[in-house]
Amino acid sequence: MSKVIRIDDETFLRLQALAEPLIDTPSSVIKKLVDYYESSISVRAAGKLQEVKVTHSEKDHIKSYEVSTPNIFLAPASGENINKTIMASVGLNTFQHLLTEEEVKTLQTRSHDTNRLHCWAMTENRRSVFGSMSEGDVVLFSIRASGKFEYYGVVSCKLESEKLGSFLWEVVPSEPWSLIYFLEDVKHIDIDKARLVVELGYKSNYIVPGIIKVNRMNLEILMNRYGSLYDFIESREGDTSHGKV
Repeated sequence: MSKVIRIDDETFLRLQALAEPLIDTPSSVIKKLVDYYESSISVRAAGKLQEVKVTHSEKDHIKSYEVSTPNIFLAPASGENINKTIMASVGLNTFQHLLTEEEVKTLQTRSHDTNRLHCWAMTENRRSVFGSMSEGDVVLFSIRASGKFEYYGVVSCKLESEKLGSFLWEVVPSEPWSLIYFLEDVKHIDIDKARLVVELGYKSNYIVPGIIKVNRMNLEILMNRYGSLYDFIESREGDTSHGKV
């Protein structure tokens, strides 16, 4: 049974600042805050038991890890485009004529193998998401209607190029795939979509209508529970075999 509560204007504005538009309600934001508070208490309690044993170097390592924890992005995808540049790869030599010398040099510096590049893109209406993406962040891809997250990769660099976007993927009318990001360590995974989005603070039927950046507070809750982003991903994998592509 739902309860009616009264919230002063200042607190309501603070809740709004934490909410994701068109997704969160006041109740869901409060739930996230309570989850975060409870998980933080658990971590602090466990930390006190280990406090005497932690050296200065270990503390520095922990602090460094906390600062460098990557963001997670969720991206819907068509099977056709996934086949082109995520399952398959493209060689720099096939499109470097479309880039500047500086862009070519950046790709050469930040890629393990320029003959096997994986990439994805956003249109202009996702520029704010593109701007919030950094090297080292992780992107999980869900092929539409699959009910799964099937690939993930680590962002290595970004560039803007309408010519390259048009060369690699079909153009959406009036919206070319111009905001392009390259991925290293691309892997095939098998994660139930409904379970994962619930863990990340969304409803089980959330469809991920376009690429989104997972709320940082939700991500910190996960880190407190699982220890690392990769432990979380591994814990949500199914029995299907997977590996680097």
